[in-house]
Amino acid sequence: MAGSNVISIAMARSFISMLALVSIASMEENLSSRNYDYSSKICLKSSTNFSAESVAQFDTSSCYLSCTFSSSLTILTNIDRPEQTKRFIFRLRDVKTDCEDAVADKEEFENTFSVKLYKENKLDKQIKGQSEIIRGLQNGIIDTFLHATDVHEGKVAEDPGCKVLRLDEQNLIGFEKHCNLQNVDKKELVTAKVEYKEIFHVIYSDEGRNVARRECVFYSTNLQENIGLVSFTSVELNLSEVLDVSDGKEENVVGNEIKQEIERGNQEEVINKGKNLMVKIQKTKVVSIEGSKAFLSLVSLLKTISKENAEAFITKFKTKKAFKHLVDAAAGSSNLFVHKTMVKVLSKNKNKNLLERYLIALGFINPSNDLVSELLRDIENIPEKDENVRETGIYSLCHLVGKLEDSENVRKKVFSLVRGSGSDCKSVPCQRRMVNCVAAMGRDCYTKQLLQQVKSSQDKLAREMAVIALGKPGLVPDKLAKNVAEELLNIFKDDQQNTLQRLAAFNSITLDNDTSIKMIDNLGRNNKDLTSFVTQKLYQTLLKKPDLDIKRKILNYDFLSLQNSGQSVYISKDVANLESTSVGFVFSLIMNGNALKRTNFVLKTEDETSGNEIIRLDSIVGGLSSFVGDADPEDDPEANASVQLSLLGLPLRPFVLFSSFGDLVEMYWSGAAEKMTSFLSGSVLLLDRKQSFPLSNGLELKIQATASISFDFSGKAEISIWTKNGKTHVENAGVIVVNLEAKVGDKFLVFENSFAAEGMLEVDTDISMSGEEVLACVMMKQKDTKLELTELQTLLDKEKETAHTTQLPGVTWNLNMKNNQMCNNLLGK
Repeated sequence: MAGSNVISIAMARSFISMLALVSIASMEENLSSRNYDYSSKICLKSSTNFSAESVAQFDTSSCYLSCTFSSSLTILTNIDRPEQTKRFIFRLRDVKTDCEDAVADKEEFENTFSVKLYKENKLDKQIKGQSEIIRGLQNGIIDTFLHATDVHEGKVAEDPGCKVLRLDEQNLIGFEKHCNLQNVDKKELVTAKVEYKEIFHVIYSDEGRNVARRECVFYSTNLQENIGLVSFTSVELNLSEVLDVSDGKEENVVGNEIKQEIERGNQEEVINKGKNLMVKIQKTKVVSIEGSKAFLSLVSLLKTISKENAEAFITKFKTKKAFKHLVDAAAGSSNLFVHKTMVKVLSKNKNKNLLERYLIALGFINPSNDLVSELLRDIENIPEKDENVRETGIYSLCHLVGKLEDSENVRKKVFSLVRGSGSDCKSVPCQRRMVNCVAAMGRDCYTKQLLQQVKSSQDKLAREMAVIALGKPGLVPDKLAKNVAEELLNIFKDDQQNTLQRLAAFNSITLDNDTSIKMIDNLGRNNKDLTSFVTQKLYQTLLKKPDLDIKRKILNYDFLSLQNSGQSVYISKDVANLESTSVGFVFSLIMNGNALKRTNFVLKTEDETSGNEIIRLDSIVGGLSSFVGDADPEDDPEANASVQLSLLGLPLRPFVLFSSFGDLVEMYWSGAAEKMTSFLSGSVLLLDRKQSFPLSNGLELKIQATASISFDFSGKAEISIWTKNGKTHVENAGVIVVNLEAKVGDKFLVFENSFAAEGMLEVDTDISMSGEEVLACVMMKQKDTKLELTELQTLLDKEKETAHTTQLPGVTWNLNMKNNQMCNNLLGK
């Protein structure tokens, strides 16, 4: 028994010793304790001139979405020497705010929180509670305090894409930062723009140091670069009292995570909401501001829909008249469940128009690798008898693959689809498809292949298409640009080449000063139609340049008189300026003698460095020279005409109007072309981007930018074989909507900004080939344009809405002097 007692006493002593060692090992020492006056402010509002906004003197007086917080703050600094750690402990007291509902639980706001610093700058934050706002503010206090410590020690991080100005004055150190955060894709029509400005000061006094931090985040798009929404936040920590050091026995704070519940709408709610949106689109018409906004809401609904709800939703409305709008929105949703269901439903329809419509709309999304892989399988499964649908799907797939990183393996599979059953691409249809696919990808990897097709293809149109592709932005790398320009210039100067290919080369060349001078010096006068076209384009392009030497070469009678030497027409006009971006159109009509060969209409945007084609409409005509004069030996043996439309860089499959004289006669007698017909309509998603920014006060700013374009391109034609006259009327109607939504917290501060523009451009063409010379008159009329800007601000469920609408009067464009003369001659008869 005695031995047992000895063992028990020894174990007890060991246990007590172990506890003592643990206690010593975890003992903290308090280095300092200080009281601060903490204050923070946040403001969300619109800005019409962000470049002029001052972070130091930001005006919050007009800010409806605004909240201030203030409190006394105690910060204790403890160290654990054996563990070589430092712990900062924070306690807030006497909280005051003008947003009481945001911090309804004052006890949670006054929970103690902490951060421990380990070796190698590792952090361990401990924050308790379930309020997203309170936790965010506490996290912001930690970050601001640690940031101030780094600045005090001379540590200022350099951020890529930011300009940082270090400040070091008598009683102040810190920095000013200005960042451009966006990754601009010049190939996209609508891109997001993000700017960030911050001022951080550590201010010294005899008592200690204070901290002042102010920042602005500005979010807009390239359509209105200086107009958008701005978030302003400020944080101040002002030292009020230095306290006695404590005994170091502060409590160990144990934080927790926010319990997040995923909301899933039930099937009936989803279907009813979708139904209401489709009814709104149908009633207001998709090419309207109201209809386009409803379309964006429908896309948003479909983005998060479950597999079961997707199947029920699509099945419910597949036979309804408004189903076509659901087809467009399904494509924009990028939801794999929705995609699989939609393809399954549409593939069963005998009429494949809706499937083709879906594939076109799908070509504009920002795709995931999974969706591209699924689409690749879908196109492989399209039967050969549906060759038109297959071709449309291939072009959309090409456009999507061009947006992916590291897509070489996928591109090989896509090119295999383009080739079809053949092992090479020597056939004419394959060569034409391949050029369209490469153009849709927008990659600069295939310049050599395009040049090879220009030189070796046996098909005139395939060569011409390759030449045109070499002039598209993004298809030629900088290192090959000079070589390509020389090749195109050689084609243009070669009299042995046919006129169409020479003009295609001319249109693909960038007309800088040196190239323009070479063009002017090598301008022959034997080919009147070519000379007329080239001089018109050179005049309209070079007149905008400031170089006086260039202007002297074109502003003289010898040069200007050449514009009237043939019947071809070139017209270029700017119709609107949106800050750094201009919107304009180009119309061209190429004649060969009395025979119409090509027409081209392009609506485009341009800035200082690049441009984008919104819509491109090309018509190709052949085999008609013998009907209007002497037969051209290089003309096609059969009368034919086709139209190809390209929308936002996505080429659609060619639409054949007629392929023989018999087809032309049948079309004439049937009167089918004389009816106003929509050849393409719908809605596509242009922008869908979500970003989040941790603000200086610890809250998170979540921003979503979405944009869509809704369009209807319709037209009709009257053709008289006997009088050799023709008329066309084309209506290009469109609406663009850009939505910006900013949130701080789920329902704390919500700012929604929507910009919309609705308009129509009418193009009328009259052609007479009954006289000795062909007369062509083009009239372009821009209808009234409606602009709308709306804002919805929500502060803790309290809403404030404003709307401004502007009507811009329509205008009939004065195109150029030559067109005016031809219109007078033709219409004055």
